[in-house]
Amino acid sequence: MQRSSKQTKKCVAICSVFLCCSQINSQDIEIYETNQFGLKNITPSIIIDEDSFSGDFDVYSVNKFGLKNIIPDEIIENDEYNGTWRVYRINNFGLKDIIPEQVAEEVSFDGSVNIYDVNSLGLKDILPSTIIEKDGLSGDIKLYNVSKMGLKDISPFEVIRKVGDQYNVYSVNKMGLPDISPKRIIEIKEHPTVFGILLLPSIKQIKFEPGHNKIKTIQHIKKIPEKNLEEEGWLKSKPKSKENNK
Repeated sequence: MQRSSKQTKKCVAICSVFLCCSQINSQDIEIYETNQFGLKNITPSIIIDEDSFSGDFDVYSVNKFGLKNIIPDEIIENDEYNGTWRVYRINNFGLKDIIPEQVAEEVSFDGSVNIYDVNSLGLKDILPSTIIEKDGLSGDIKLYNVSKMGLKDISPFEVIRKVGDQYNVYSVNKMGLPDISPKRIIEIKEHPTVFGILLLPSIKQIKFEPGHNKIKTIQHIKKIPEKNLEEEGWLKSKPKSKENNK
């Protein structure tokens, strides 16, 4: 199955949101195309902004001057309770389509994500068109095509791999091996939060529902014994001694 560039970019956008939703802080995502040497372009091709109140994501195209469009191209609505994302197109008037283009559903027992196309009646296809899986050993995110019979391809068509603070997107050749140089680079930029306060130029109060993933993560951190905090990657600041305050 051959995928168009538009379809591939849409899958990468959903993958970026999938990566983003596991974090505590509000996120902005920038997706860069790369040249033949695997070096990213100066300006991103796509910017994805997270709405810290709704948890939805606005997907913007970027012009040749590096400025994102005023109106987003798409909105990815995040339903955290049901583990689904819905991708809606935005028309030239800035209005969201009534029917989503795609629906992504997280599979609870293995954490994979199935992406379904939606027809003109608003009904999703019975079989997914793409399956996103995370490798438990390497941590790589793998994107697979699905045949008309509902069978997942043996090899993924793309692999997303964390390299330092960024995620590199690699095409996969006919031998099932990722290319040496990435075709895209995903950068996730966090907005630091302190006890639910988003630190932006204008400070806003954020209220999360009890079942929100970010609340669950914070509750998990609170239950971790202090001696295990550093082992799990959570650093706890040490209180200043009285001598330092003198």
